[in-house]
Amino acid sequence: MASASRGGLLQSVERLIYKAFALTSPGRWTIIPGLFPNVPDLSGPSLRPHFLSVLVAGLSGLASTLVFAALPRPIPDDAARVKMAFPSPGVVQVKDATLRLSPGAQIRDTHNRIVLPSHVAGEYVVRMLMDRNGQVHRVWILTPEEAAAPMPKARSRP
Repeated sequence: MASASRGGLLQSVERLIYKAFALTSPGRWTIIPGLFPNVPDLSGPSLRPHFLSVLVAGLSGLASTLVFAALPRPIPDDAARVKMAFPSPGVVQVKDATLRLSPGAQIRDTHNRIVLPSHVAGEYVVRMLMDRNGQVHRVWILTPEEAAAPMPKARSRP
């Protein structure tokens, strides 16, 4: 019984290798219809009617990406704007105070990507939020346009 299943497995592997050869060889257009009689041939001119729909789908995907990129970043109104330096991982310098980053701190770069604290060096104009323990919890490194924009008014909480 074991030899029968091995024979079937060997036959399956041989068939798979043959199919791979058929897909990569110059004679594949004559071999594939014999192996797969129910699969329609989509090569050549039969794809031409789909060109316009593929082009429209691609352009609409590009347009939606550009619209999304133009949206402002969702930075909370109560995030303070400060100059922040990153002297070493896990620690930030704000004015004369040295603050620790919280264990789950997020630092977002000018493209709104989350970056590791060890990959940020230098001094930046940022917006930041602190947690209840007095540690820096969220940081958004501002673009020059965002830094020049006026601060939003914080909403009063009832």
